[in-house]
Amino acid sequence: MNLEDEERCGYLIKADMKKVWHIQMSILREVLAICDRHGLRIFADGGTLIGAIRHNGYIPWDDDIDMGMPREDYDRFCEIAPKELPEPYHVCSIENDRYYTERFIKVVDSSTKAIPIGEKATPHNTLGIFVDIFPYDSMPNTPRHIARLVRKARRKQTMLKIAFKLLNRLPRWMNDSMRFDRKIFRDYEKLLRSFAKPENRYMTKVALHLKEYLYDRQWLENIEWVDFEDIKMPVPKGYDDILTLNYGDYMTPKQVPSGHAVCRYEIPADRLPKD
Repeated sequence: MNLEDEERCGYLIKADMKKVWHIQMSILREVLAICDRHGLRIFADGGTLIGAIRHNGYIPWDDDIDMGMPREDYDRFCEIAPKELPEPYHVCSIENDRYYTERFIKVVDSSTKAIPIGEKATPHNTLGIFVDIFPYDSMPNTPRHIARLVRKARRKQTMLKIAFKLLNRLPRWMNDSMRFDRKIFRDYEKLLRSFAKPENRYMTKVALHLKEYLYDRQWLENIEWVDFEDIKMPVPKGYDDILTLNYGDYMTPKQVPSGHAVCRYEIPADRLPKD
């Protein structure tokens, strides 16, 4: 990947963001290699899926990579990846990071830092450059059963938020010894898995939030590969249905805010290509 300033679709991508992309792409290569070795399904998601289809790479103003995995593949990846990822990569989850509060995993380059602009570096906000991986959970076929799952999931999510706030107020030694958030999180994921049935038609990202669209599982079951920067990216064969449902005319570029905190990045020189 060229790490110099570049204009795409009338938008100037600065060299500093290209360096962030380079780190993300390095993480992604390791993730895809693990999935390939173990036959795990994974695919581009969200803005990364738009970028793969419309730009054969990043959306010019995007700043992250989002991937999705069916729940059974996601669970296997969470078991396998910590053993196979080389340094400095690691899987970050509620289970292994006392400051992490997302209900999905990130694969992080721990040699880097991503600090929100205007904030001091603290253990809470120096996670590093990462790739998001979202589990896609099976959903019931009837509105009544979907509503039941959503009600239960919302209660668990509320309990998690309260647990995080309480734990962050405790001294570290007490926080580490209690960690009741992990018990709530395990119960939450057990709930999501309990609704998985072979006859279920729909899947969605409950772990992200509860206002996601439902996708026909056939849209996600088969994968094809498209160009993405300098690699091949797996995308679901039903990408047109998925993107049309989410964005309408997804082939017409619309610059919108990323929804993420604007960060300053710290990247060691040895993590970048030499001139």
